[in-house]
Amino acid sequence: MAILIKNATIINPGGKNYSGEVDVLIENGVIRKIGKRLPKGEADVVERKNLHISPGWIDIGTQAGEPGFEQRETLETLAAAAVKGGFTKVVLAPNTDPVIMRRADIDSVIKKTENLTVNILPSGAATADCKGKDLNEYMDMATSGAVAFTDGRNGLRDPGCLSRSLMYAESAGRPIINRPLQMSFNPFGVIHEGKVSVSLGLEGIATEAEVIAIQQDLMVLAYSGGRLISLGISSEKALKALSTNHTNHFAGVAAMNLLYTDDTLNDFDTSFKVLPPLRQESDRKALIKGIQSGKIKFIFSNHDPMESELKDVEFGAAAFGASTLETAFQMSWTALKGKVDLEDLISLFTSGPAEALGIEIPKIEVGQIADLCFFNPEDEELILREDIHSLSKAVPSINTKLKGKVFGTLIGSNLNLVQ
Repeated sequence: MAILIKNATIINPGGKNYSGEVDVLIENGVIRKIGKRLPKGEADVVERKNLHISPGWIDIGTQAGEPGFEQRETLETLAAAAVKGGFTKVVLAPNTDPVIMRRADIDSVIKKTENLTVNILPSGAATADCKGKDLNEYMDMATSGAVAFTDGRNGLRDPGCLSRSLMYAESAGRPIINRPLQMSFNPFGVIHEGKVSVSLGLEGIATEAEVIAIQQDLMVLAYSGGRLISLGISSEKALKALSTNHTNHFAGVAAMNLLYTDDTLNDFDTSFKVLPPLRQESDRKALIKGIQSGKIKFIFSNHDPMESELKDVEFGAAAFGASTLETAFQMSWTALKGKVDLEDLISLFTSGPAEALGIEIPKIEVGQIADLCFFNPEDEELILREDIHSLSKAVPSINTKLKGKVFGTLIGSNLNLVQ
């Protein structure tokens, strides 16, 4: 099978630069030619207005529901959402029922997802049932294909447990993914602690809950060694604890936190109730500066779908979580256009997460297996509920226009175009 991509602008962070619009020929899943006015031959043609292509995007920490919570998200609907969002690889969190914490669990995920339209990279639970106590068998899970270890949304809060996890994961050649948020600081908090929480009469989550956690994690990392991925830096105070010189620490920011603040919660829309919480405007601006300075290494979707029964309730009782895989790039580009170059933004979805995970950094070059995202950065899209592929419709950007439009993905010879 041959596919010819016509008149495309290539965004290739860390790889070869291509001037102007070019054609890309893929044969049997491999990039064979890149050049001007390549002959069509027998190839299927992909051509779109202002077509841009980049290496396929990577999302770290994606939550699904299957097994156990299929009403939230099946692996099939997750794959459809990933294509709509431009992702070709998603690192699946282990918070399912049963928890993904054994070699057989990793094998099962890989087998179930081998024919999907996205590459699912399973992470294994760092501790038994993600309860933060007894470590699991990292080496066994790594051998089966686990790309990282994490307790997902639960987080590893005990410093001794985190230390052992880092050392054990390092021996298996894998990173630990952790969420720097100490919820015990105020277990009843539901939004950022500040003027908005006071005005709405809601319990707040102080930025100190994040600062304490990230400082502890970095101190443990300095002691134990290993590689640590911090999911969800959301505050200016936490950013100050980071350094651009860390070679074994990778901090990521959720796309929502780049675009929205706690002011959006004045309408009590539960689709904006997430962790880390949306902070104030000064924090949002600080996150953008963190990207510009290099302290933030990647952007992630923070996709944590929840069924309507858990979201269509009183705000205080609603579950944390939102469906954001399909709009992560668009939220980011809407927030960052004019502040960050497009190539730098794409690197936060490609080379940044790849480096953090310790996997091959994707590139567009002759001889490489095709792993591509198609998009138009200059278009705008009105986000409509009926266009959402995720089972969860708790989408923060519903009925708003966002910058950028994804046309689809290509993995090998598997072409998936968005209607």
